[in-house]
Amino acid sequence: MFWSTRQSTKLTFLRQNAGYIFLFVVIFCFFQIGYRNGRQRNANSQPSITHEKDWATVSTRFPSADERKGGFAEHPIPKLMEEAEEQFRKKLGGQSKTLKDAVVEYKRRYLRDPPKGFDEWWNFAQKHKVKMVDEYDGLMADLEPFRDLSGEELRRRSYQVGRLPSIDLVRVRSGNVLVINIKSNFKDTEVSARAHGFRDMIEGFAKTVCTTWIPFAAHVDLFLASRHGFSYQCTG
Repeated sequence: MFWSTRQSTKLTFLRQNAGYIFLFVVIFCFFQIGYRNGRQRNANSQPSITHEKDWATVSTRFPSADERKGGFAEHPIPKLMEEAEEQFRKKLGGQSKTLKDAVVEYKRRYLRDPPKGFDEWWNFAQKHKVKMVDEYDGLMADLEPFRDLSGEELRRRSYQVGRLPSIDLVRVRSGNVLVINIKSNFKDTEVSARAHGFRDMIEGFAKTVCTTWIPFAAHVDLFLASRHGFSYQCTG
């Protein structure tokens, strides 16, 4: 009777869990087949090493395209990495090596003479081992809209923007850098953080910068200028 009870219990367990047992068996079989095929493929692709010296001939680099033709399809990442590395080295090797070269490249790219103090900037870049001395296309594009404004107009507009909440002004005059917040009664824990960081960046060569006012936003917010003044909108 005890034996028949155990048998009945086993049959009940099998009926209730038949689906899980079947799924486990299927997964186990797939793993076994994949493991066996993988070992066989690796055994066929690996060179036979019969002597200790032969280990020196085993390469640790990525297999070439020709070597991968007979195996799996080539993954695009190694090829993209190789192309990016080649492009980077080509651009790095094409940078100006002398001040004369830098002036010629500046004129070619931006169709104007370099600004006053360009020679001092070149010496600064060489002293600090700047690698990409010609790659400032993005910066020049950002500054292009301001070239139609006079220095006086730029200072006036910067001061006007400084009246907005969470805006700091960095004033450069006679080699001195000062952070000013006109809205001193506006409580904001993040005010002046970016402005002080910028001040620390330029203090070392502020004597070469002309008198100017540079506004800094404490937050990543959107400011819209309308015909009747400035409006403030937080992008959240």
